Amino acid sequence: MALDANGKLLEEETAGGRPYIAVNKGINAHRAVLYGIDGGEINATNGALAITDGRVHKYIEGTGNKTETFTKECIVFGIVNDSAADLFFTIGSIQNIRVKPGESFLDSFEKFSQVTITASGAYRAFAKA
Repeated sequence: MALDANGKLLEEETAGGRPYIAVNKGINAHRAVLYGIDGGEINATNGALAITDGRVHKYIEGTGNKTETFTKECIVFGIVNDSAADLFFTIGSIQNIRVKPGESFLDSFEKFSQVTITASGAYRAFAKA
């Protein structure tokens, strides 16, 4: 669905078969994540909101390096670095995303079926399909 600057519904739209909300370009939504009652989430970047379903496909806990291959194409990845050293991960052509100790990362990507994590300590992660 599309909203005007006052939040009024203009029309319903889909992207790749998934509903999404487009916001008037006059609104400066640089980056935001809102969680819905059903566990879904709304990601806003540069004024466009994309709704993803809230289904976790795979949960990962580990220490050290790991390449995880998923049985479904995923679109969201989140990771928490529980160690005292930086960790890095690669999804598709986006390589070496750094997550500092004690920090987390959550974002959507082009469809992916594999993630490579390079770490010397503990982490927790998940992928949503």
